[in-house]
Amino acid sequence: MVEQTQEAGADAVLVVAPYYSRPSQEGIFRHYQAVNESADKPIIVYDVPGRTGVHIELETYRRLAELNHIEAVKDATGDIAGSVRKRMETGLTWYSGDDALFLPFLSIGAVGIISVIAHVASNPMRQLADAFDRGDIHEAQRLAVRLAPLVDAINGTGFQGVMAKAALHERGWLDETMMRLPNVGPSDPEFKRAHQGMVDAGILEA
Repeated sequence: MVEQTQEAGADAVLVVAPYYSRPSQEGIFRHYQAVNESADKPIIVYDVPGRTGVHIELETYRRLAELNHIEAVKDATGDIAGSVRKRMETGLTWYSGDDALFLPFLSIGAVGIISVIAHVASNPMRQLADAFDRGDIHEAQRLAVRLAPLVDAINGTGFQGVMAKAALHERGWLDETMMRLPNVGPSDPEFKRAHQGMVDAGILEA
């Protein structure tokens, strides 16, 4: 899959931690090592234990950082304190993997976010990052609070893919919202939830 993604023109590849089989830390390392051997592009480690059931430990991060193509992490662990040490000890580039924690992750050295709500709110998310970068913390906080209803609407159910499609549809940017099973495309209540979240966040007019 990494080879196909590279051939399609990707600038980097986002590789989720191996899931379901719950491998050992050695197994996690060897998984990424095998991907690294197939990669020509930068690899972003996607650490999302809530979905994979796997926690990548600090020592494993240290080993991963030695692989030549692994350059960054999408951190969806929710563990901000742990992320400080992982980032400092590995030198890897850090991205928030959680819309709700974008501002806190910026505060501990993340350079950005790989986001769900940015599908429909890329401009205010960019404004938040720009405000933080110029030291205007109050403006960054204001934007984070403004976006909170949209974060909850899109992420609160746990069906981010479904809700992202619902939001794109409600913005008028996506006509077809069918999804492959086991995901089921958004229903009327989900369209309404996405729409209201965008209204409350000032993305759409009521």
